[in-house]
Amino acid sequence: MEVQTVEQYKALIDHSTDILALFDERGIIQFVSPSVEQLLGYAPDELVGEPAFDLLHPDDRVDVVEAFERIVEAPGTSTERQEHRFRHADGSWVWAESVTTNRTESPLEGYVINSREITERKRYEKGLEKTTEELDVLNRIMRHDIRNDMAVILGWAELLEDHVDDAGRAHLQKILDSGDHIVELTKNARDYVETVTAEAGIERKPTPLRSILLNELSLRRESFPEAEFVVRGEIPDVTVTANGMLGSVFRNLLNNAVQHNDTDEPVVELTVDVGDETVAVRVADNGPGIPDSQKESVFSKDERGLASSGSGIGLYLVQTLVEQYGGDVRVADNEPTGTAFVVKLPVAE
Repeated sequence: MEVQTVEQYKALIDHSTDILALFDERGIIQFVSPSVEQLLGYAPDELVGEPAFDLLHPDDRVDVVEAFERIVEAPGTSTERQEHRFRHADGSWVWAESVTTNRTESPLEGYVINSREITERKRYEKGLEKTTEELDVLNRIMRHDIRNDMAVILGWAELLEDHVDDAGRAHLQKILDSGDHIVELTKNARDYVETVTAEAGIERKPTPLRSILLNELSLRRESFPEAEFVVRGEIPDVTVTANGMLGSVFRNLLNNAVQHNDTDEPVVELTVDVGDETVAVRVADNGPGIPDSQKESVFSKDERGLASSGSGIGLYLVQTLVEQYGGDVRVADNEPTGTAFVVKLPVAE
């Protein structure tokens, strides 16, 4: 049944928690629902005959009035949802989300506004905005200050390689390894911050898989000359749904395969299988493997492998990104020993 008369509106809104009001073409309030007293502190009779727009915050008034003027000559149309502030009877401001509809050609002969309080949501959004800003500052510190300082430290440490004896060489190598780990941590922290602060979710687009895998393999071979990286079969020239951060997924998995490997000769195997709708990338190692009791929690942001120097967010970042791409990642045993991570990504249309 279509609501047409003022009586029908009154019967409908007596139990509504939203504010419903009727006003004329001048913006003078003709009727307002009882819920206005609970939300704004006014008795309904106090507002009848008053200009509706005077209740708006000065900073919000222009946009609301302009939206109203656009529907004045278009009966049956409504404004877009607008967020603005109403003045409470105690002088404070209450956030609301409103829609105004032109009902001048109905028995109502006026304009109906439906408003819902969103103060708590706006407070949450403000807090989230502050957190995002703080994470952005952390991101810039990670990317600039810490990485630059570590580059200087590693540069000086490398100059010492020809000036230490055998007894000191092992200690120097620990300094270099720790420095490399800190640089890697800043990359993971950067990617994580960019992921969790992305507006409207992370962007997904057709992304060439082959070039990303080849680039990461090349960089890992340079970083871990003691490890052997083997590609089983060919890496097909296929496009998946992801974005430029896909490299971070495989950087972390390839790093993980070496850093958690306790063998004298670490071997990492990469295999790519293309299906009709998904591409499966398998990264397997010959390390100690992961106990069954830890497989479900290995992607936790606080989880670390046995004797791991990892940051605790690498695999968590992998899972976060892959799921945002519309794919999935799982962990299994490798044969005869080791661990295999399998990433499935959707083929781009």
